[in-house]
Amino acid sequence: MSLEENMHDVNNSGNEDATEDVSMDETSSDEFTAEDESGDEEQPPARQVGILDETPGGSRYWIPDVIDKPVEGTIFDSVQHAYQVYKEYAKKGGFEIKKGGQHNDIRFRGLKKAKTKYFYCVREGRKARKSKAKVASKSNAKEAEASISNAKEEKPNNEKKKRRRRASCRVGCQAKLVIKLTNGNQYVVDKFVERHDHFLVDKDNSQFLRSCRKLTFSQKTLIHQISNLNMGPVRVFKLMREIYGGFENIGATATDCKNERRDMNVFVGDNDAQMAVDKLMSKQEYLHDFTVRYKTDENDHLTGLDRQDQSRSI
Repeated sequence: MSLEENMHDVNNSGNEDATEDVSMDETSSDEFTAEDESGDEEQPPARQVGILDETPGGSRYWIPDVIDKPVEGTIFDSVQHAYQVYKEYAKKGGFEIKKGGQHNDIRFRGLKKAKTKYFYCVREGRKARKSKAKVASKSNAKEAEASISNAKEEKPNNEKKKRRRRASCRVGCQAKLVIKLTNGNQYVVDKFVERHDHFLVDKDNSQFLRSCRKLTFSQKTLIHQISNLNMGPVRVFKLMREIYGGFENIGATATDCKNERRDMNVFVGDNDAQMAVDKLMSKQEYLHDFTVRYKTDENDHLTGLDRQDQSRSI
């Protein structure tokens, strides 16, 4: 074999090796892409709550999977009894209810006894939208009233109160319970619509429903007592988490604790300092070695407080 033929064979073998390397690289890149695509795991579907009922037209409805429900013909002793039963059914089913309108019996005009009472899902109806003409007429009327009041007396800080804009959760749900008064002064279920056109809340998240959020008397007492130690409501909420073994076992949220503290402050109002002084002055009446001195400014605001006895003084 000549030298040229040997060189030609070597070049061909090198080209074949290069071709094999390229093909292996392409295969490896394809495999890497496939792994990347398989690594993007699909999100698990939302947890199905209740029984899904889908119509031929494509509409979907959810029926609460609850055995004890107020079927037509059920007798209740009062309107409040029917409301409590329907409320308990809604709590198990994963939705909330509200009281609707009523038709009063003409025989009980003074007592306003309901002849027909309606209970609805909280997502019943839709938010009413004001027309532009109605809004314009109201704004013109307010401007006229404001100009008249300003002409009579100019008030400083005459600012309009801003209303908070909140999103509406109403979607036109048709679920409802209708009861009617019987001859025996009891109420019977006249109509019961159980299917909803919105998702239901599962058991793990039912704690956030407004009907399930309620502070007990002991929890309110704990908030009041710890507030005296200058601890905020959020810290009290975290403390209750340790006491009850988790947030889900409290039956309320941190916002409920804040609202309770707010209501307590509103109840006390501007008399918080006066309450402290009165309590100390009452001790001074039956403790001979106990003295209290305090001073106020020109606006009758407490500026200093001195309490002295044999053991301590502040």
